[in-house]
Amino acid sequence: MHLDVDALRPHIYVPKHGARDDRKVTLSAFAVPALTEWKKSRGAGGPHPWLFPSPRGPKPMADMQLGRIVREALEAIEFHATDMSPRVLRNTYARRQLIAERINEDVSRLLGLASQRTVTRFLSTLSSD
Repeated sequence: MHLDVDALRPHIYVPKHGARDDRKVTLSAFAVPALTEWKKSRGAGGPHPWLFPSPRGPKPMADMQLGRIVREALEAIEFHATDMSPRVLRNTYARRQLIAERINEDVSRLLGLASQRTVTRFLSTLSSD
């Protein structure tokens, strides 16, 4: 995974993994400052293939650890929901794309989904207002 916050259109490049094609996900403006700071905080230790590397060495962060970090960040901004996992971040991103009138196929591709079923479910949760 490659994070480029300095590009004309800041993005994350996600390489092909299993059945999922490679993709470039353009970052929304609200996310750029936080990801810029995150990138700076990782220091000059060289590029890592993971956006969230393990603090224990050159491997990806464990799912449980990332889940704890996301939960703590959500609690810090006083966000409370039944699901306080990274999934809520993915779902919010998907809904923001749909609200911005991205088509289902584009949102599915950005999320790395094999079908549009999940995006159709997200779309059904949005108010028609």
